[in-house]
Amino acid sequence: MINYAVKADFPKKHFWTLFIWKDRDSMRRFVMAKPHATAMKKFEEWQATVLLL
Repeated sequence: MINYAVKADFPKKHFWTLFIWKDRDSMRRFVMAKPHATAMKKFEEWQATVLLL
């Protein structure tokens, strides 16, 4: 990962994240590894929208 940003609107319970990766392989390794993979399975139950660019 090269950099990241997090934005939150706590009263509305809206949260945004932005990550900049060195390459796709670095991103895939992170996405498939624990704890991210485990957290994302739980997140799918209550997410609103995920945008992957």
